[in-house]
Amino acid sequence: MSFLSFKFPWSRSAPVIGLDIDAAGIRLIELSGKSSHLRVDHFAFEPLSPGVLREGSMQQFDQVSEALHIAIVKSGSLTHEVALALPASSVISKVVTLPDLLSEEDIEAEIHEEASQNLPFAMSEMGLDFYVLGPSSREQASVDVMLVAARKEKIDERMAIAQAAGLKVVAINVDAYAARFAISQRMKRDKAGKNNAIGLYQIGSEQSHFSVLVNSNTVYERELGFGNQKLKQELQRYGSEMHTELIQPFNEMLAQEVSRSLQLFFSSSAYMHIDQLCLAGDSCHLAQLEQLLLQKIDIPVHLANPFSGMKLASTVNQSILESQAPACLVAVGLAMSGMTI
Repeated sequence: MSFLSFKFPWSRSAPVIGLDIDAAGIRLIELSGKSSHLRVDHFAFEPLSPGVLREGSMQQFDQVSEALHIAIVKSGSLTHEVALALPASSVISKVVTLPDLLSEEDIEAEIHEEASQNLPFAMSEMGLDFYVLGPSSREQASVDVMLVAARKEKIDERMAIAQAAGLKVVAINVDAYAARFAISQRMKRDKAGKNNAIGLYQIGSEQSHFSVLVNSNTVYERELGFGNQKLKQELQRYGSEMHTELIQPFNEMLAQEVSRSLQLFFSSSAYMHIDQLCLAGDSCHLAQLEQLLLQKIDIPVHLANPFSGMKLASTVNQSILESQAPACLVAVGLAMSGMTI
């Protein structure tokens, strides 16, 4: 089992469940097929009560375990192998530049040396992995390698919840990486233009992320220290009577963050524009945010749909799947682990 499931892709004949667990709930997805002929075979979403997960850690293990059991039954899947994700806030990542002729074993040795010197925790307390990004733009005859590390207790917690449900963990990724993988594969299926810059704005319950992808490579990313959990709690508390009053100022704040993120991206790169912006996350306010951004920025804006171009099994509830689509990037990216894409 690798920490990062996309480090060295491999082909599988057996399906893998993509299992995304965040503060909002549990999303479970199983795919089949290849490349442009993917099918959603099984899907389920089971919400979690507020406070069950906090800052990526499970505060109430039994409640999460029960919700996972319910999601498995709802989905109808008989698959036992799963790919999980750690929240990006629980992960330390760093790009390391190395000579391009090193073997995988030599790269691993260099990465361990780098980690032992620069990570704030003892190596015995860390889970460590890496993947090669490609040729370095900073040094000739070199490659950039992404070093990724997480506390073992964070990894063990995620594995324990899967094992409690009788599932076997075959890969662990990072939620932001899995989401970007899903959107890049969707762009390939949609035949998005070569060298197009695609912005992805992921709004989570506790953390949000802005990133830009070009030809499936992440050329910019920025972590934002807020989410929409408080908004959802207030919407639940006050109901429809204050729906507009609550959503409008929150979306105005998000729109300002989009503008700020775009300015930072343009000022720190050679790019002068992006070709489209995808919005991902809980859909309770994204449709209104989409309309607001269309008025404020001169960029096409769309709700992310990782299921675009996929077929659905007859047992999958299409209306529920479509309503959850903007929040399913992580689970879809995980479900693609090891598939022939």
